[in-house]
Amino acid sequence: MTIAPFGTVPKSVKSALTAEAEAIGALREADAVDIEFASD
Repeated sequence: MTIAPFGTVPKSVKSALTAEAEAIGALREADAVDIEFASD
């Protein structure tokens, strides 16, 4: 299986990756908040 250039990846795959990245970012932000409260 060859890897296609990113520009040719179907939008559904791009949106899935974007949603995953946003979810990870939200978890990281939540972790940062927890750490701030823990160090209070």
